Parts: sequence; structure tokens; C-alpha cells
Amino acid sequence: MATSVPFIVASLAALVGAVALWARSAAARRELERTVSSLETLNQISRVLLTERNRRGVLLLVAEAAARFLKADMGHVALLDGDGKVLVLEAATGPLAPLVGSSIPLETTTSGWVATHGQVLLLNDPGGDERNFRSPHERVTLRRAVALPLVVRGRCVGALGVDNPAGDRMLGSQDVDVLRILADHTGLVLESIRAVGDLADRERRAELLNAVNSRIRQSLDLQTTLDAAVRELGSALGASRCFVRLRRGNDLLPPASEWHSPEVPSSATRADFTLPILNAAMRERRTVDLPDARAEGGLRVEGPDADSPLALLVTPIVLRGEAIGVVAFHQCGIARHWRQAEIGLVQEVASELAIAVSNARLYRSTEETSRELAVKIGELERANRMKAQFLANMSHELRTPLNSVIGFSEMLLIGALGTLPEQQRDALDTVARNGRHLLGLVNDVLDLSKVDAGRMDLHLMQTDMRSLIGDVITGMESLIRTKGHKVTLELGDAPLVVTADEMRVRQILFNLLSNAVKFTPNGGQVTVHAGQRRSTLPGAGGRSIEREAVWVSVTDSGIGIAKDDLPRLFTEFSQVDASFSRRFEGTGLGLALSKRFVEMHGGAIGVDSTPGHGSTFWIELPLDGPQSAVAVV
Repeated sequence: MATSVPFIVASLAALVGAVALWARSAAARRELERTVSSLETLNQISRVLLTERNRRGVLLLVAEAAARFLKADMGHVALLDGDGKVLVLEAATGPLAPLVGSSIPLETTTSGWVATHGQVLLLNDPGGDERNFRSPHERVTLRRAVALPLVVRGRCVGALGVDNPAGDRMLGSQDVDVLRILADHTGLVLESIRAVGDLADRERRAELLNAVNSRIRQSLDLQTTLDAAVRELGSALGASRCFVRLRRGNDLLPPASEWHSPEVPSSATRADFTLPILNAAMRERRTVDLPDARAEGGLRVEGPDADSPLALLVTPIVLRGEAIGVVAFHQCGIARHWRQAEIGLVQEVASELAIAVSNARLYRSTEETSRELAVKIGELERANRMKAQFLANMSHELRTPLNSVIGFSEMLLIGALGTLPEQQRDALDTVARNGRHLLGLVNDVLDLSKVDAGRMDLHLMQTDMRSLIGDVITGMESLIRTKGHKVTLELGDAPLVVTADEMRVRQILFNLLSNAVKFTPNGGQVTVHAGQRRSTLPGAGGRSIEREAVWVSVTDSGIGIAKDDLPRLFTEFSQVDASFSRRFEGTGLGLALSKRFVEMHGGAIGVDSTPGHGSTFWIELPLDGPQSAVAVV
């Protein structure tokens, strides 16, 4: 008896294990059967979807299948409208069915959230979700839901959703996987319905239109364009004649181009009795299609073929709202009914032909304008060369007598020819000062003319900017002392050596510093900063390049410059205000020349200023000098 107790316990344990294994097997079998059934159903639905072309019917089938897969109260499909701002319920089952055709919220519904975000939504506890999703039907409580995006060409166009599955089973990834297959099929079918419909409607027209357009667009020559158009159109429609007549004033000119079949003569051999109809179509900008122009056009025709039918199709060629001509067809010997597809084709070709005629005319006009422009450019270049040569010659001619005036004035001032009275010394000092000022102007004009003529050469060498700045300030010491300015140098510790033309850089620095001193009231502040950094500088073809550069800025506490006047600062012979030119002497060439010299070095120049608070002029010069080949960023 004691031996049988363990045996019974072991048997019971084995029986319990067997029962558990059987239960697991049964559950697995049921899940497998459910999966097989779902796949079979999906296969059947796929076959239907591939043959069905009614969108609303297809989407209802999808909604019913989705609800059946999850044994749910409701299945639904919603699609975004054209601009994506409204979500429309296209198909639904259960309580949602009466809402089909209405818009549903994007913010508070599961389908709206999925359509907006393009992501899968699995919801087993709506009450605990902070997004507060609700059913589109106000009387339905949302217990559980799953929704997937419908994607067409990579873009989310709507959502497939299932609400409130029966029982207490939680929704999981296996439910999403089943619905994803259905959603993918639905997206493909939606695109297929659209594409097949469009293709069926436009296939024939596209073939003919492409054939005609390929001929029209091969040439910008107007006659070639018209010849190709009438040949392709006449052949495509199987007409007896196709011709284009262009407009002059209120009348149509004789055919600019015509194609006709071998069985009929050219319209040029006889008067076109359909001309009144052609004129009416042009004036009224409407298409006229007559199976028999003789019988229906109210026209009187005389001659041996007066009783023969003549079908007529004419469409105006309209460009920017104005009829510039007509394209017309004759069908001789039969009363022909012009099909709507043929009329639509001719209208499309007429629109393309209007553009082609316009392009051909524009091309011809452009050629004429280009020839005239080339002549004008040649004349301007010649005038510019003559101007530059004139300025150079005049500058040279003026410098010789000016140097004599300045030289003799200075000789008299130092007493080389005897002592002069104070009054005469003052007069001679004025002559010498103005002579030097005029000589500076002449030299600036000469430099400018050389730059414009391309005859200005840079003599590059290793130039120490730190030393050059000190030399320029030393040369201006008397002027700085006279105005009582305080000049501060902040040049840092980094090397400031560039490959540059030392004389031109000296001229640039002198212009910037002299302007700062000139336009700063007595007792003002002038600060010179300098350093080395990597800068974005102008490159070939208008592109920018990264280069190591030395930068120098000159900041003053002067009168400042208005924002609107800044663009004029670097223009030749330009001063920012007439009152300034009266108060402060200057030629208006210093900054313009500085800009030219900086650009010749491959650098940049600029200004920042506020009226009443002074100005900061700055330059950047590349360390290795002007280069023709540098890395472009």
C-alpha cells in the first residue's frame, strides 16, 4: 500500500502534464487554424481587389474583412481629401456605417491620428491614454482599437481601422500583422484604380499627342514647326487636309503650312469657301466641328463639286487669351462625325502649337536682339577703351604742369629765391596745398583708368601688415595731432604677413585711416584692429572659397553713415551727402580705388556704421595672395 501511493501521485502528475500539453496544443492548433483562415480570406480578398474597380465597393470589402478578422464590432476605412486637411469616412461596418461620406476629426479619432502621423496605433486602454481618443460615433464607447496607415507611392492617404473586438482578448502584434497585409493590398488597389482609369482615358490621346509634340519641339524655326504639326495631325486624324492659318490684324492670312492626302488637291488651287467659319472660330475663340460644312454652315458653294460633302474641324490657336490663328481640317467627299477624342487631341495640340509659335517668334526676335546687342556691346567696349585712354592721357598731361607748380611753390616757401612777406607765403602755401590735393586726384583717376583698362599690375611680395600700419599712422601724425585724436592699435600677437602689393595695400590703409580722421570730430577716438583668421572670400565664378586671411578694421567715433547711403560708399566720385562734401573735402575716389585694389588681391572690404556713433571699415586679404585655383566650398 505504501508503494502504490507514490505511483498514484506520479500518475496524476503525468496526467496533469498531458492535459496541459493537450491544452497548449489545442491553443496552438486554434491559432494556426485562425492564421490559415485569415490567409485564405486575404487571398480571396486579394483576388477580388485586383479585379474590382469601384472604389467605394473595394473599401467596404476591406472594412468588412478587417472587422471579421478581429471579430470586432466595427471596421472602417477613411481617406484624406486632396489637400490633406479633411478626413472622409469612405467605408464602415456596424454602428459607423451611417456616417459613411462624412468627415471625421483628425485630432480625436484613431484614424485621424494615424492618417496625420503615418504610424500604426494599437490601443488596449483608451481611458488611460492621454490623447483621449473617441469613436467617430458619439454614442459608441471606444474600448479597444487598432489602426494602420494606407500608403500610396510612399505617402499616407488614409487609415484602416478596427474598433472594439469582441470578448476580453487584448490586441497584439499578430493582429497588426494581419491588418498590415490587408492595408498594403488596399494601398496598391487604390493606386491601381486611379492609374488604370487614367490610362484607359488618355492612352490613345497621349500616343497621338506625343507623336505630334515630338515633331513640333524638334525645331525653333517657325516654318519647320508648322510643317511638322500639320503633317502629324493630318496623318493622325486621317483627314484629307490639315492646314494652319495665322492672323494679321482682323483677318487670316493664306495657309502658312498645309498637308493634304494624295487624293485631294491643295487648298491653294481654289478659294476656301469655309473662310467665314474659320474667321468666326478665331474671333469667338471656339472650336467648330461640322460633319458637312456645305449643309450645316449656311454657305453657298458653286462649281462642279458643290454637292460633295466636306467635313470641317477648326480650332483657334490661342496665346495669352488672344487668337493668333487657327488649325483646320477638311474631310473631302464624306460627311464625317468628329469624335470627342479627336476634338480634344486637336485642342491640346493647338495649345502646344501656340507655345511653339510663340517660342519660334521669340527665338527669332532674340536672335535679332542678340545681333543688335553684340553691336552695342562692341560700341560700349570701344567707348570704354577710349574713355580709359583719354583719362590716362589727360592724367599724364596734367601731372607734368602740376608737379612744376608744386615744385616752384615749395622752392619759394623754403626761401630758395629770397625771403617772402608773410602774406605771400600764405598765398603760396595755399597754392602748394591745393596743387598736392589736385595731384592726388589726378593720380587716383590714373589708377582708376588703369584698373578699368586691365593695365594695373600687382607687384607681389611678403608684406608685414603690422609694420605697414605703423608707417601709415606715422605719416599721418601731424594731421592726427592737429585734430587731437587718440589712436589705439590692437594688433594681437599673431604674424600679420601677407603676399601683396605693398604700395597698393599702403594706399588702402591710408584711405581708410584718413577717412576715419577726416570724419571724426576733434578729440575723437580711432582704433585699428588686426589679426589672422580663416575667412570666406570671393572666388572665381561668383562662388565663395575658404582661405587663411589677415583682417584689418578701422573704427572711428565720427559722424557715422546712414544705412541707405552705405551701398554708394564704394562708387566712383560718390559721396554720401552733398552737405558732407561741402564740410569735408574729398574726391569720392579713395574708397572706390580701395575696393578695386582689395578685390585684385582676392580679398573683401566692407563697412558697418550707425549715424552719430561712428563707423568701422574693414578689409580681409588672403595670406597667400591672389590665386586663380583654390578649393571651392
